Amino acid sequence: MMFECGGPESFMNTDSVMINTKKTVAVYTALKPTTENKNSPGFLIQFYIEALKKEYNVQVINVEAKSIPAKLGVYFKGCSLVQADAYVVYPFHLFFKFNWNNAKVLVIGPDSPSLLFKRIALISSGMNYFKSFLLCRYFGFLERHLTSISRLIVVGMEDKNNVRLNSSSEFICNSKYIPHPFNEYYISDRNRIERPKRRLIFSGDLSSKYVGSLDDSIQLINYFNNNQILEEVLFVGRSSTYIYEKLSSDTNLSSKIKYIEWIENYSEISMPGRDIHVAPLSAGAGTKNRVLASISLGVPVIGTRIAFENIDLLYPSIAYLGLFYFSEVSASLHKILAYNAPSDLDQKIQLFNEKVSQEFLRCLKDVAPWN
Repeated sequence: MMFECGGPESFMNTDSVMINTKKTVAVYTALKPTTENKNSPGFLIQFYIEALKKEYNVQVINVEAKSIPAKLGVYFKGCSLVQADAYVVYPFHLFFKFNWNNAKVLVIGPDSPSLLFKRIALISSGMNYFKSFLLCRYFGFLERHLTSISRLIVVGMEDKNNVRLNSSSEFICNSKYIPHPFNEYYISDRNRIERPKRRLIFSGDLSSKYVGSLDDSIQLINYFNNNQILEEVLFVGRSSTYIYEKLSSDTNLSSKIKYIEWIENYSEISMPGRDIHVAPLSAGAGTKNRVLASISLGVPVIGTRIAFENIDLLYPSIAYLGLFYFSEVSASLHKILAYNAPSDLDQKIQLFNEKVSQEFLRCLKDVAPWN
């Protein structure tokens, strides 16, 4: 089998989940479930909702939780719940909005916020360090107060370990790592072309708190340009305007530097045979959706250890998936330029997602065994 998860908790057990009667599961989500905007974090909860519908009656409740206090898990009054046999909550800060009264609750992290801000603090200084340090301690405090839930699911192995470090002894076994599913909706968008040169694409949050120094990225751009294989550099998103403006002033690159503020989905900027995504992350948590999207679309990615975190647990030879570290570029340039998604990749993605779905249902059965 292609994907094998590291660590003591294997998700590869394929025993079927047996349920005698069809129960009702209420899904509370602060993010709108969606498959239409394929970049949205709402894809993850939509994936789990579709898994639930295979076995249960599902009621989805979208909860407004966009304010800063809400994102910090600060709610001034606990709310009552709809009647259901079990509850799924996404993301974890929404847990603090309701009076659960010993209800059977499965919480989807998906990441450990304290781990995220711990990593941001490590590459920050001055006031940014101070703010990240305080947020790390605050979210660590919240994670310690998740003890009343039945189980917490995260999509990162380090996230799981970090939550367990923050947790009381009775909660240690309740945090679980389940790999992030691949977005199968991208598979039909794959359409390869052949170009002699490549377009480098930078998307997502490129602010200094996540990326730190951009020296490696600038060196990469110059390396492609000097080797006459650079067609264009495209920056996507508001947080990349500063690096776009900096490189636009470079007379050797100015004609090749482009910027767009927003895209609806990654297929718009992911053409195999032309595009290469660049993920220069120095901080972050969980599994990076933009990297999974690139794999599904058959587009290679040049990135860091943080960018590829958890994916190397699924398949140790990440070059098979089109992933290459910055340090490998010069030695593996021919592989990057020639990368083509393996013919069996689509089938393996679908099988992998089915196993993730089964493991999620198994977690719910652990929470609510219907006895």
